[in-house]
Amino acid sequence: MIVTVPLLLEIFTNPLTLFDDAGSLAAFGFLTAYFLISLAAPVFLWKRGELRARHIAVAVAAFLCLLVPTVGTFYPVPAWPVDTYPYIFLGYMLLGGTWLYVANRRRSGVLGDIASTSPRTRPLCSRALLPNWARPGPAVLRSTSPSSPGQAWRRQERLDSWPTT
Repeated sequence: MIVTVPLLLEIFTNPLTLFDDAGSLAAFGFLTAYFLISLAAPVFLWKRGELRARHIAVAVAAFLCLLVPTVGTFYPVPAWPVDTYPYIFLGYMLLGGTWLYVANRRRSGVLGDIASTSPRTRPLCSRALLPNWARPGPAVLRSTSPSSPGQAWRRQERLDSWPTT
C-alpha cells in the first residue's frame, strides 16, 4: 500500500505535485503528534506535581491553534486527491494499530518489549565537551519528583556524576 498510493498518484500528476502531496499527507502525522503532546504535557506535569494554571492555558492554546490546520483540511473541501489524504492517513493509523493489536495477541508482552527498547533520554553533549564554567560540580543539586501522581513534595538529590542512561 505504501508504494501503491504514490504510483497511482503519479499517473495523474507530475513528480513535483507528487512531492507536494506527500508532504501534505505527512503533515497529518505531525498534527497527530502535536495534538497528543498538547494533551500529554499537562498529564505529565500533573503526575510530577508541577501542573499550574499557566501550563493548562498553554496546552489549551496549542490545541486550539492546531485546530486551524486540521479544520482547513476538511473545509472548504479541497480538490481531489487532497480531499482523500485525511482518510488515507486514518487508514494507515488503523493498519498500524491493528498490526500492534495482532502482534500483542500473538505474543503477550511485545508492546512492553517495544517500549523497553526505545531510546532513553541522554545528555545533549558529552560532559567533556562542555566548557569548564558550564560543567556541573559535585555540589549541584537536582530536584526529583515522587513516583505517585499528584504529590507536590520534592526531595533534593545530589548530582555527583553525569547520567549514563
